[in-house]
Amino acid sequence: MLLLVPKVAKGTGVETLAVAPIASRRDYVLCISFRGNKGSPFFVALLDRTGSVPRDHGSLVRGIRVLVEAQGVSEDLEKLRQVIWRSYVTPQRKIPLLTNVEVLGSVKELVEITKAVKGLISLEVKELV
Repeated sequence: MLLLVPKVAKGTGVETLAVAPIASRRDYVLCISFRGNKGSPFFVALLDRTGSVPRDHGSLVRGIRVLVEAQGVSEDLEKLRQVIWRSYVTPQRKIPLLTNVEVLGSVKELVEITKAVKGLISLEVKELV
């Protein structure tokens, strides 16, 4: 997946999510989260400049939400669907990027998902001028 991150972007509010990290590149962490209790998976990226987001297990995080363009989302969601056995995946052209990320706690239920999909998807980041 390729994230196209603008230099300046306006936040659309604060969001709190349970996330499972699946790939990282520099300060960016690509995660999956789920809509509702047993909902479909969707991608979310975190800008983690402090290194506080664990890369090996799920976390509950809060941050300022910015929508960024992403390429290759459909293909990567199809890879996920084959591994985590969800019948429906949410198509996305833009994905949320959380900035000023604060880790609120650990989510033990996401440990197995993180292990299952780790290394399945690669992350590229292009910071736009």
